[in-house]
Amino acid sequence: MIADLCDSIGMRIVRQTDQELVVRDSMIWLSVFFTLISSPMLYAAIVHGTKGIQYPAGVFLLIALFCLRKTTFVFDARQRIVRWQGLRILKVYSGSMPFSEITGIGTETIPGQRGQSQYRLTLISPHGSTPLSDGYGGGGRWLEKIRETIVAFLKLDGATVADHSDFDASIRSLLKQGRKIDAITLVREKENLSLALALQRVEEIERQI
Repeated sequence: MIADLCDSIGMRIVRQTDQELVVRDSMIWLSVFFTLISSPMLYAAIVHGTKGIQYPAGVFLLIALFCLRKTTFVFDARQRIVRWQGLRILKVYSGSMPFSEITGIGTETIPGQRGQSQYRLTLISPHGSTPLSDGYGGGGRWLEKIRETIVAFLKLDGATVADHSDFDASIRSLLKQGRKIDAITLVREKENLSLALALQRVEEIERQI
């Protein structure tokens, strides 16, 4: 539930020129928000000994920790390489990929609450897919605009958001996260299959991993 709360769309293009495109997804603002909410509660609990308030304060701090994440992807047209750096719950990571290895920009999908799907963009290469954000969120149309901007910047041809391989990538992503039930739910929702056929479809993909 805490992770779902933090999985709202924060992705945006922060800089775009002929030579550089910078895409950022950040939930830092939400982390700061929940930290500020918990601060007076913790103060009251520690200094004034107010009973019972430390529990909601702890919950808000936990949410703030889960939302402490940020990813920045820099597409450099001069060197024809994309570099990224991310922060995930106090862990920093980074990487890079030459434009020549990028075969498309995909959209991974998972089932969300109230029947609304959640999305995130990925870099597609022969080695697999690299997410442009840690979390999933709504705003499919907003992400599609960002995706189209990246595709145009990279001058990719034939990169579609709804191809079959991209849908399989969403299933594989869920399976790697141990979310087999969500994978089956997504297959039933997208392909209008029975439970038995959806299970068979997911298990076929699972055997390929």
